[in-house]
Amino acid sequence: MSITTNTDDVSGLLPDDYGSLIVQPVTEASIAFQVADVIPTSLHRYVIPLVTEDATASWTAEGQEIAESDPTFDKLVVELAKLAGLTETTTEMLEDSDPEAGDVIGASIARDIAKKVDQAFFGNLAAPAPKGLGSITADVNTVTVTGGILTNLDPFANALSLSEQNGGSIQSFIANPSDALLISTLKKQADSIEPVLNMNVSRPGAQSVFGVPLLRSPAVPVGTIWGVDPTYAKVILRKDVDIDTSEHAAFTRDAVLIRAVMRLGFGFPHPKALSRILITA
Repeated sequence: MSITTNTDDVSGLLPDDYGSLIVQPVTEASIAFQVADVIPTSLHRYVIPLVTEDATASWTAEGQEIAESDPTFDKLVVELAKLAGLTETTTEMLEDSDPEAGDVIGASIARDIAKKVDQAFFGNLAAPAPKGLGSITADVNTVTVTGGILTNLDPFANALSLSEQNGGSIQSFIANPSDALLISTLKKQADSIEPVLNMNVSRPGAQSVFGVPLLRSPAVPVGTIWGVDPTYAKVILRKDVDIDTSEHAAFTRDAVLIRAVMRLGFGFPHPKALSRILITA
């Protein structure tokens, strides 16, 4: 269905600068782009080198030969996937547009791209979507909370410790908004109204657990809280969102097609540096 000059609550669109209207909002709205290490690439696949076993040093007596050792290498190949959207609007809409109205289509496309990126990053979607955190079945640290609800912040302390024991340093916790609400309402003691979480007065609404930011995303399943170290959580971005328009595909309707394409993939080279809190019944 085309967007027309009669479409409710839409006054016009600006076709000149879709890139800036979409790319920046995607990176700002997507939690994956905020918590992971974003690596640009010009290739259709990306190889992350892995050191599976370090070279070893040894105490050596004066004048004695130094024992030689070599690290053991492996690699993680990240296959990039395509995320694409297509919107149709009429020529009249483009010709009658006001410069400020370009935000309408840019924000609309950006919101959906950001949502789809996060769903893939935190989930385990079927191909052709890239595999995300939810696809990791081994090695990731798991802290299980029974009883169906968090009653204190001990699981977060355990998650941080397990990551540190495996060379990680969690920089963000990410929870579903419903779980984040339960965490936010935890009190320091039974008869207190003072919340357990630290408040960031410079950023209203921002919260942290043991100094680590607590972020919210509907893409995280209820009952799961991720602790992410960006060193070991990669978003491989083929390039920024490609925006193209065509006046020919819908020539007989005097309409313009607007296409947005992003190619990206995810890599988790050291799952033991990541932590997952599971809240079970």
